[in-house]
Amino acid sequence: MKRILVIGCNGSGKTVLARWLAEQLKLPLVVLDAPADQPEAAPPEEAWRKTVRTLADRDAWVMDGTYYAMAIDRLPPADGVVWLDFPRWRCVFNLATREHARMPYLRHAWGHHNETRARIGAALQGARYPTVVILRSSAEVSRFRSEFGLPA
Repeated sequence: MKRILVIGCNGSGKTVLARWLAEQLKLPLVVLDAPADQPEAAPPEEAWRKTVRTLADRDAWVMDGTYYAMAIDRLPPADGVVWLDFPRWRCVFNLATREHARMPYLRHAWGHHNETRARIGAALQGARYPTVVILRSSAEVSRFRSEFGLPA
């Protein structure tokens, strides 16, 4: 696989897993949700859509992000998708332990969790990806890492 998309709700651990995959596979890492995490620094939407399309057109990457990946009206073309489908409480707990976590951000994550999960599920149903892996817990992520043939 040369193009792997790691998606999930805020706080699911997308960036951690994507960084690990990129290191193991020696692929470039593309983090899409950074602007969404700090809305005041977000680029204009149309400019960002163009950037996402350009990044997705590259030959190889591990792409991390849900919000901006889906903002282009479809998920980027990938050889494989890893969906971190964690429970809402786990995602918000993970967010709360981050240094920059602010209450409005936590409320937003709590309130939009089910909507984001539904959008991801719908996007995956309509897309044709050779490999889709759905991980629903930290234990499943650890198993995925070890089955990947590398230490967790």
